[in-house]
Amino acid sequence: MVIPTVFQDILSLDNNWNMKTQTIINKIEIYLNSSELYFFPEYTNHSLTHIKNILYLVEKLIPQKTLYKLSAKDIAILVLGIFSHDIGMFLKPDGINKILEL
Repeated sequence: MVIPTVFQDILSLDNNWNMKTQTIINKIEIYLNSSELYFFPEYTNHSLTHIKNILYLVEKLIPQKTLYKLSAKDIAILVLGIFSHDIGMFLKPDGINKILEL
């Protein structure tokens, strides 16, 4: 798991949000483990290492007294936003077609 310890500690206070977060991360990780960027081959690495680095930086940017005021739901939304921020880079033509289907 790439979630920083402090974020994981807060998530673990609410089993519901912890499980939801982990379930979604497991689905997203499949795409992030792919090295193929169909539409963006010139972009730099956006794998789990990239996500881990962003999570680490975000954790360091939030003051400690603020961090411990956040709920498990707050941390879940923050972590999932970070995990999904580049997911569009991993789309292929068939994925775009599925998104555009009415």
